[in-house]
Amino acid sequence: MKSLHSCFGPKVDNIDNRLSDVANSIVAIEGKLSDVERDVAANATHIGEAETRVATTEDKLQHTQEALASATKRIAYLESKTEDLENRGRRKNLRIFGLRERAEGNRQRCQSGEGGTARSWTGLRQKNRRSGRALACHTNTTPASGDTLALGRSARP
Repeated sequence: MKSLHSCFGPKVDNIDNRLSDVANSIVAIEGKLSDVERDVAANATHIGEAETRVATTEDKLQHTQEALASATKRIAYLESKTEDLENRGRRKNLRIFGLRERAEGNRQRCQSGEGGTARSWTGLRQKNRRSGRALACHTNTTPASGDTLALGRSARP
C-alpha cells in the first residue's frame, strides 16, 4: 500500500491543489455573480421608474395634443367669425366727406332718428359713392349698404 501511496501521492496532491484552485475560483465567481445580481436589481428599479415617467409623460403629451387640436379648431372658428363680423360691419357703414366734425349733433339723437339727414345738417347737394369701413350715424334715411355720402365740393373719390 505504501507503494501505491508513493506512486499516487504526488498525483493526489496535484488533484487536491487543482480542486482547491477551482473552489477558490468558484467563490470568486459567486462573489462577482452576486455583484451582477445586485446591479441587475438596481437597473430593474431604475427601468421601472423610467417606464413610469415615460408613461406619465405620454399621458401628458396626449392631453396636450388634444388641447392643442381643440385650441386650433377654436382659433380657426374665431378667425372666420371675426372676418365675417368685420365684413358684415363694413357693409352698413357710411363715410361722409365735406361735413365738419361735430356737425352731426348729439349722437343719441342721431341714432334715434331725430337728428335729421346730412342734407338738413349742411344744406349741400348729396352724392352717393361706394366706400369701405367708416363710422357714421345710422338713421332711418340711411343709403344702401356700403355707400359713401359725399357733400359739396370737398368730396373725395
